[in-house]
Amino acid sequence: MMLILLVSKNKDVIESKTCCTVTWIQKSSVRQGIEQEFQAPAGCHREAKTLRDKYFNLKKKTKSKFATNKSNIIKTGGGSCQLQAFDLIDTQLQEIMGPQLEGLTNNYDDDCSDQKEVVTEHVPDANNYGDSEVVFNIMGNGAPILPNN
Repeated sequence: MMLILLVSKNKDVIESKTCCTVTWIQKSSVRQGIEQEFQAPAGCHREAKTLRDKYFNLKKKTKSKFATNKSNIIKTGGGSCQLQAFDLIDTQLQEIMGPQLEGLTNNYDDDCSDQKEVVTEHVPDANNYGDSEVVFNIMGNGAPILPNN
């Protein structure tokens, strides 16, 4: 718990995805600072590498829980399924990692089961020489849904 609080203070540096010499030096100095701050109240010495490994293992476990839950939801098609419970550490890590847990969205993949997109287009009507709306259901088979007149 203490480790998560210390990382959340420095999450911009720790979770930075840039990889240059300056960033590595900043990360190293922040890890040393976390080591110093962790040692003071805990009363036991943990090296920066040990704390880093512990943090990465916590991240892996949290990502695994989120991935398992997402997979279980997709398997059931949105029905009832057994989800793994999240504890306080998982919730705090979710705030730190942000979009890393959710992943990228793809509207054209089967992972996008929770989104329904309806596109409305105005097309000329050959019979009335006016405009009418044709609604296409993107998530379904793509067949037009004709409006009720």
